[in-house]
Amino acid sequence: ASIINLSYENNEELISNDYVLILVAKSKGLKYQWITTFLINCIHNKILTKSQTKKILIDLIKSGLRLNVSFG
Repeated sequence: ASIINLSYENNEELISNDYVLILVAKSKGLKYQWITTFLINCIHNKILTKSQTKKILIDLIKSGLRLNVSFG
């Protein structure tokens, strides 16, 4: 996956909602975050408001993002 190579070459964190992509990043020792975790961190760090984050999530879902709400 070219996104993995790009993340590796630029020493950048991978932000994704793709389970397999996250597993590959993890196996290669790359830093990664689920997109939902990234957005929550943006709220906590006052980068985005709750309203902005909600709009982003709604837009992502409308464009095809699939969320799985499971714990543990």
